[in-house]
Amino acid sequence: MSSTRRKRLVACAALVAIAAVAGCSGEAASDSNPGAASAAPSAPASVSAASPAPNPTPQVETAVKAYSAAFLGGQAKDAWLMRMPEAREKDSYAMFVTAVNAAREIYGDAIMTSLVVTVNGDTARATYRYDIGEIDQKNQRWVLRDGKWLVDN
Repeated sequence: MSSTRRKRLVACAALVAIAAVAGCSGEAASDSNPGAASAAPSAPASVSAASPAPNPTPQVETAVKAYSAAFLGGQAKDAWLMRMPEAREKDSYAMFVTAVNAAREIYGDAIMTSLVVTVNGDTARATYRYDIGEIDQKNQRWVLRDGKWLVDN
């Protein structure tokens, strides 16, 4: 590998690391409607026996794994579309493609070794580790939007 190419890869790796850190806030997810209370009377006990809502954790885990695979696999368009629209507005697509391509070159063979998801309503936090610690993600925010879990960075 030429010296120029190595310098470019190192610079791109730095961009990836900066983008990952900037997008991973350690702040707790806030309740989107903290003071909401239903004015309607509660349903009779016989009606409320409906099955509980499904656990969303597996869906978040699937989304996290898909995003990771797309990002580290060089699939910039797929990874881009797994981000919140507000997050996409913060970056240029060209810069994102550069970061994804660099991630593929440098970390493409990384293996996710652990994943912990905490769901709170329509938001979730994901902490996941790889066999290459420098790309670990901590408290990455995910949001349920139109039936899909999207990363908020």
